[in-house]
Amino acid sequence: MDLTNEADAEKFVTDTTDKYQNIDAAVLTVGGFAIGTVSQTKTSDIAKQYQLNFETAYNIARPVFNNMRQNKTGRIFLIGSRPGIDAAAGKGMIGYSLAKSLIFRLAELINIAKPCQALILMSG
Repeated sequence: MDLTNEADAEKFVTDTTDKYQNIDAAVLTVGGFAIGTVSQTKTSDIAKQYQLNFETAYNIARPVFNNMRQNKTGRIFLIGSRPGIDAAAGKGMIGYSLAKSLIFRLAELINIAKPCQALILMSG
């Protein structure tokens, strides 16, 4: 399945819920990494990191969230990283840092919406 394809991700979740009804937990681990300072990083590099680290997570998290909301429970685990919350840690990996920062915001927004809960698992 291609998680950069929103329809593929939604179909996967629909097929899963058709078979098992509920999704109680989802651990979303897809992503990628690239180095590059502000002076080296082009918008195309940022777009690639956005797609690999945020878009893939969002494409699967949204339909999972909808199922959990319908069932009034569930936990979504997202993979965060220090460069996503600490600018000094991300100064040499601009695209990656920007994309990972959105993962933290996504978790916050999911948690506001309730009743499911988003948790961040930290990497590097």
